Amino acid sequence: IPPPFLPVFLNLWLIAVASAIFKYHLMVDFPRIIQMEILNHVSDIIVILNLDERIIFVNTRTAELSGYNPDDLKGRHYSILFSSSIPGSENRIEKSFLTRNGVEIPVLVSAYSYNNKRGQLVGRIITASDQRIMNTLQNEIIRKESVMLKLRESEQKFSAIFNSSPAGMILFEINSGNLIDVNSRAKHITGFSKSEIRNLAFIINRIMVNNKENRELIHLLKKNSQVLNRNVLINSKWGIRKTVLVSFDSVKLSGREYFLIAGSDITESVRLKEQLITTKKLESIGVLAGGIAHDFNNMLSIINGNLSMALSMLDDPEVREFIEDSLEAGRNAATLTRQLLTFSKGRKPLFSETDLHSLIRDSVKIALSGKDTTASLYLDALRFMVYGDKNQLQQVFINLIINSVQAMNNDGEITISTRNDNENKNIIVSITDFGKGIPEDKISKIFDPFFSTKSKGSGLGLSIVYSIITNHHGTIEVSSSKKEGTTFTITLPLQGQS
Repeated sequence: IPPPFLPVFLNLWLIAVASAIFKYHLMVDFPRIIQMEILNHVSDIIVILNLDERIIFVNTRTAELSGYNPDDLKGRHYSILFSSSIPGSENRIEKSFLTRNGVEIPVLVSAYSYNNKRGQLVGRIITASDQRIMNTLQNEIIRKESVMLKLRESEQKFSAIFNSSPAGMILFEINSGNLIDVNSRAKHITGFSKSEIRNLAFIINRIMVNNKENRELIHLLKKNSQVLNRNVLINSKWGIRKTVLVSFDSVKLSGREYFLIAGSDITESVRLKEQLITTKKLESIGVLAGGIAHDFNNMLSIINGNLSMALSMLDDPEVREFIEDSLEAGRNAATLTRQLLTFSKGRKPLFSETDLHSLIRDSVKIALSGKDTTASLYLDALRFMVYGDKNQLQQVFINLIINSVQAMNNDGEITISTRNDNENKNIIVSITDFGKGIPEDKISKIFDPFFSTKSKGSGLGLSIVYSIITNHHGTIEVSSSKKEGTTFTITLPLQGQS
């Protein structure tokens, strides 16, 4: 008869044995289970081979990528998955992974040998990573690097052109109008630095002259429109007006849009063109004057002579008054004839050594005699000997001084200054008044024959001045501002330079 507690004891013993067996299997199998879960959740291809290079395990990623069922691959040679043999090396090498559908996938492969607990070689582990995404990324990086390189090269070329261009260039943001950059030539033309220009509004409001022609361009500028080769009158920082041949348009740099203004200073060429036009006009008048002046002068001599004789024979005061008026008109006609002859082909200068400073002083005394106007002389030129016709040059200065006096209604001060140019080849004379100035629409015509701003002027005075200076191989320019006065600038070659 068994003891009364034997069944209970046996049950407890069986439970203990079962628990021990469970714990043993848990300790043995758990690491393997964990390893299998890890292998099946990695994104790389993992293939385990035996000593015969046969597949004994593939992870989930290998099965998904190949299209095979894991059981179909077990016992098969690894060449079913790889296009060529894989050496026993841990170095990563490029291979092709073969899918069930015949697609070759570029992979980076490593092979590892593994041993059992006794150190015996039992097989190899092959790992491979899919290179398609990496190759795509690399190709995209290469493409972007190529694009960036081309953009950098383009920007470098633009920068080189921008900074070395003989044309002035100013670059703005197209939306805000803020300044991006200004090259050295633009600074030279305008006189303003990058910090002073700041934005497109400064160009419109400060630099561009507000005249009829510019107002249309300002409208196009505000709309960021394209404009090619338009003459623009600008104010430089020094108060000198310049003519600039301007083009502006939008440009793309590094994928962003900007607004570029480019311009060339054509002030000198415009001045030379205007001088040429004026010279041709004077030549035409000269041809006309040369054809009629001598005969007309001879007829006036006879008329004036007879009038003088008749005046000496008459005693009637009323008749004498008529004769005197006629004689005065005849003298005025003779003066006009002499003025025509001054720039006709028959009146060439009689050149000789001339002290221009002495000539200017004498001209001031003659022109201002009996006038309330005063003159301030700043004769600073170190070289002032010219080769010219003293009488004609004196006529030039007297004419210009009288014009200045009339501009100020015989009340005020004129300044006359001289200086030598940088190359010391010319003397530059400036005559400035502070009168009402010359209207902008008339300043380009003041040297034209028979054009006058005075109600009683003949319109030949400044034409004669221009003709004399041209015949002396010099130039004359005028600048004027409303209510601020007028400056005539004469440039003559020094003795030995013409």
